[in-house]
Amino acid sequence: MDTIFVQTLTQNSIIGILLIGISVSQPVISPNGTVDVLQGTNLTLTCTYQSKPSIDQFISWNLRKQGWTNFASALSVYKTPGSICPYFDGNLTLYGYSCPADNMFSITIYYVERSTSQGSTWTCAHQAGSAPFVESANVTINVQGNHSTLYK
Repeated sequence: MDTIFVQTLTQNSIIGILLIGISVSQPVISPNGTVDVLQGTNLTLTCTYQSKPSIDQFISWNLRKQGWTNFASALSVYKTPGSICPYFDGNLTLYGYSCPADNMFSITIYYVERSTSQGSTWTCAHQAGSAPFVESANVTINVQGNHSTLYK
């Protein structure tokens, strides 16, 4: 069996995790940083992660609203070998999802509102097999204007 070094970036330091036979790297969110979104429109965030199609994988979008201290899972998929994009958990009236590629999981936040989304922070977490979860950097939503003002 191979021993693979995995790194996770945490506040300017690198933490190493030794795993046997499993390689996990930090997922990447796009767009990233602070995202300006017009109130009343949809926002799609995409998580790209290192895929290992021969083992089970769990990918989760996690949300921390402004004022919350912890993240809560908003939507997740559980991919077994050979599966495409199987829904696992989440509120499909608030969020849509897709898997545009074998190593991507997108969430669409429907009808972004200032009252529920302003300042909220999102992260994507990926787990391959029994390896620990590895989280992406955060993305923060900045709600601007009003969608209806564009059409007056």
